[in-house]
Amino acid sequence: MKNKQLWLLTGLFLLTLAWGAGQTRAADAVVGDGSPASCTEAAFDNALAAVQADLGGVITFNCGDAVHMIDIYSTAVIYTQVEINGGDKIHLFAQGSAPLFVKSRFFEVSPGGWLTLRNITLEGARGPAGDGWGSQGGSIVVWGSEDPQERTGLELFSTTILNSASTAWGGAIANEGANVTIENSYIGNSSAKWGGAYHGANGYDTIVNSTITASTAVLGGGGVRFWNSLNSEISGSVINTNSAGGAGGGVENAGGVVTISGSYIEDNTAVQWGGGLNEKQQQRGTRSHAPCGKQPHQRQLDRRQRRRRRQQRPACGQRYGRFRQHRGQFGRRHPELGRPIARHPRVGYGKPGRFWRRSICLWRRRGH
Repeated sequence: MKNKQLWLLTGLFLLTLAWGAGQTRAADAVVGDGSPASCTEAAFDNALAAVQADLGGVITFNCGDAVHMIDIYSTAVIYTQVEINGGDKIHLFAQGSAPLFVKSRFFEVSPGGWLTLRNITLEGARGPAGDGWGSQGGSIVVWGSEDPQERTGLELFSTTILNSASTAWGGAIANEGANVTIENSYIGNSSAKWGGAYHGANGYDTIVNSTITASTAVLGGGGVRFWNSLNSEISGSVINTNSAGGAGGGVENAGGVVTISGSYIEDNTAVQWGGGLNEKQQQRGTRSHAPCGKQPHQRQLDRRQRRRRRQQRPACGQRYGRFRQHRGQFGRRHPELGRPIARHPRVGYGKPGRFWRRSICLWRRRGH
């Protein structure tokens, strides 16, 4: 009986080792054969296709001892769990194809996909043309899933993103309802309409021990912008020298849940308000289209205040009663100097008479 149990356990152990070895050989892929000429976009695409065909794995590079740059002309779509490790020697550079030479973003993470980048540099990517849906994310866009059981995310470890741009939101990275973690990474010289470097919406965002710098936004969030995020955290990071044409030069939070701790937010600028940090309340699930940056309830409040002031203002031709009760500071004389304290901007010092009161009434009618 003991011999049968021993043989059974041994067989299960060997079967497990064989299955694990087969998974490792099939899942992992290497780009290049040791020479720089072997590391091309075609070789990278083949490695990515092989990894995703086996439901995920790790991609590494064998391109020689020196830092190697690979020109990228098209976007890679991630739909499984993929890890790309550049070993601090790989530099992906976006290029455009003739005749228009339009550059594309590097990665698009589909619902159910998970991309991990380690020790790699991405530079020069551009999001698709337009300022609406589909154009977000200059280098990377992550599409969240409506199914809570379907995990979708992006992880950056010791990764650098440079000179990335989008005409919509998220100059370098746009998170649309997924999980994004940026750790020990650097994002610089990026630009977008909203969220010059990073834009997170309706998802989970974690930025740890990272630097976001020298990025710009046409409107809000020069460095980072959160829109209705479920939970966002910035800790131990530096966000500096970013700028926004609207609000929130460093960070803008539009209706999200954000925690910032142990971080430096400095030397950021904004044209409107919140050079370092701007936070505004917004209804979850809706985007604001109110003119001049005002919410509908604020415009209604302004109308009520104007209506109340008109009701309290005496009508033209109404008797004012005794003059000293209505003339305010204008026309009053100093008790010691004997001269008027202030001059009315339209009437002058004035005298207690009908003409003075009529002029005040007309001045008020003009909206003063």
